[in-house]
Amino acid sequence: MDKQGFTPGEWAYQGLAGKHDFAIYPVATGRDIALVRDFNEANARLIAAAPDLYRVCEAVIESDGLNLGGQVLRSELRGLAVQARAALAAMGEGQG
Repeated sequence: MDKQGFTPGEWAYQGLAGKHDFAIYPVATGRDIALVRDFNEANARLIAAAPDLYRVCEAVIESDGLNLGGQVLRSELRGLAVQARAALAAMGEGQG
């Protein structure tokens, strides 16, 4: 675990054979950290995207310090938008 208290890194999910359950695991270790007992694969995708979404939220919070005379730097916002799109894409496309 890292300073946030959760398992760091990119997470992925995989359907379990013959069931409607999904294992969530960090890509670096491949060891299960959660089991989603659900018929809805979208829930597994959302949970697997949690670390990416967390990083984007941290970046948005940190960008608040870039406020110069009431103007947030547009290039910083564009970069955050790219990160947000990537995190949302991971939720929609899946990794299993």
